[in-house]
Amino acid sequence: AAAQQPDTARLLEWSQRGLRKYPTNVELLGYAEQAYLLTGQTDSVVAVAKRLLAADPTQLDPALAAVQALATAGKMSEAAPLIE
Repeated sequence: AAAQQPDTARLLEWSQRGLRKYPTNVELLGYAEQAYLLTGQTDSVVAVAKRLLAADPTQLDPALAAVQALATAGKMSEAAPLIE
């Protein structure tokens, strides 16, 4: 966390705090996914994308962002649940 930009670290902290209180809030989940993308936390990106899709199946952008993160990390085989 020390190497992260201060704004990114704050976004991550803020979104995590909000999700503890409102775990299915689509907007907060989107902010959390963005923070995880910015910090390179691929597994967390995927976990949040799955939560987003469960809360609102019309949210395709988060799924696509997770697939892109997996592709960048060389883990494309893990993308199937997000795009099926």
